[in-house]
Amino acid sequence: MNHLLGYTIYGSTADIPGTGTAAERLRSAGADGIELLTGYQSVPEDMVPVTRAVHLPYATDWYGVWSGRITVGEDVPDDTVRHTFYGRSRQEICDTIQECISAASRLEPDYAVFHAGNANTDDLLIREQSDSDEDVLRALAEAVNDAVSRMGGEPPVRILFENLWWPGLRLTGGSGYRILERELEFENWGLCLDTGHLLVSLGGVDTEDEAIDLLLRTADSYPDDLTDRIDAMHLHLNTSAEFMRSQRNGGDVPDKREDRMLAAYDRIYGSDSHDPFTSARVRELVEAIDPRTITHEMKTQDPCRMMSDFLCQRSLFP
Repeated sequence: MNHLLGYTIYGSTADIPGTGTAAERLRSAGADGIELLTGYQSVPEDMVPVTRAVHLPYATDWYGVWSGRITVGEDVPDDTVRHTFYGRSRQEICDTIQECISAASRLEPDYAVFHAGNANTDDLLIREQSDSDEDVLRALAEAVNDAVSRMGGEPPVRILFENLWWPGLRLTGGSGYRILERELEFENWGLCLDTGHLLVSLGGVDTEDEAIDLLLRTADSYPDDLTDRIDAMHLHLNTSAEFMRSQRNGGDVPDKREDRMLAAYDRIYGSDSHDPFTSARVRELVEAIDPRTITHEMKTQDPCRMMSDFLCQRSLFP
């Protein structure tokens, strides 16, 4: 089993503590490399040798454009469009997805993670979610199918679809997986199970033991073929139930979409805190899923904290 450190293109391998090359410092910490969250710029040369997997860029509300709910004007900067919507039209969305997959494949990673969900920017600060999981997943499959069809019918790198707690793939059960299984027109794909996202989808917990128990029960409910599709896990802990309860009454919702997104960040980070597991019981979960790769996905804002959290969680495994 590979153990990777979740990393971002906006960081620097110089932040990895220790002596020697980046690869040597990662090995001394117990990491086989990094899963690199990419953007739309070139990957720094020092990151290329240690990148074992790639996390593709995510657009917050691509489905808004896809469904026609949002019209993006020409006055919106192209960078903002790509980061928020992937494009101004369905065709541009497919073009951007193709570009992301092609760029990732040049790093020759084991896989590329794709967020299989959509955060409706009109809903970010309210409890209700307007879009259905099935509608989002059907649209996502159509977009990815189109992008992959231009690459010979199979992607040049295995795509792992990751669960979120917004409409799309949640992995609280098997229904979302069945939609992907039915709608995707290529074979080289799998799943990435994000434990922190799953805990938010399941309503949140207050303690680590509650989290492990809930995750184990959920994993035990998966059909065997779903479990077999989970090639990688993003392993991290959220004990954020109290915070989530405190946000249920909403409050003032800004009129502008951009302001709603900014106001939503505190809620997103509060719910999805990316803390390390500290109990060796988490091995029961990993053994039940038996993925090829665990990515320890810790907070990245503070490199020292990130590495401390990684070492804490990594120490729970041989």
